[in-house]
Amino acid sequence: MGDPVEIGERGSAIDLSRIIRQIQRRYPDSHRSEGAHRALLQLWGGGDCNENGAFNDDETVEFRLGKERQWHATVRIATSRKGWHAVGVDYHSATSGGMSGPSLWNRVAYMDKQEAIDAGVVRLITEYQRIRDWPVETESNKRKAERMIALLEKRLGIPDRPAAQPEVEQLSLFGP
Repeated sequence: MGDPVEIGERGSAIDLSRIIRQIQRRYPDSHRSEGAHRALLQLWGGGDCNENGAFNDDETVEFRLGKERQWHATVRIATSRKGWHAVGVDYHSATSGGMSGPSLWNRVAYMDKQEAIDAGVVRLITEYQRIRDWPVETESNKRKAERMIALLEKRLGIPDRPAAQPEVEQLSLFGP
């Protein structure tokens, strides 16, 4: 198998894609293969996970949109025995949602827990941007998605964006 490739800020993330592809080629039906599972456990240095390769969470960071029960998100972090951090996310809105837990199958391992959390927040922002930009979404839900994006961006230290101002035609005293 090849070596992991360092990526990310400060080289604190490792791209495992090439190695995972090699494992998938070596073990047909790899997601159900005990051999693939053992190879991935070895790659990650072991960890607390189930027979499908899903890690148990070590830490969760939750985000809620005020009292809106349907609008919430979670970043899930699991740490392998090597000290690598795997990331999973859950996101929910009034009309959609999804989740992916941290897993042996994660294609990126983070050396720095904060960078792992930030990567999860970026994934959540992308999901809420999709909700906001979905053409048939209600205007109310688009506004709530925008509020979730702002909440998540604040966690990353991104300053608040000014609210969009309606365009007003400027009148001229001296003609066009």
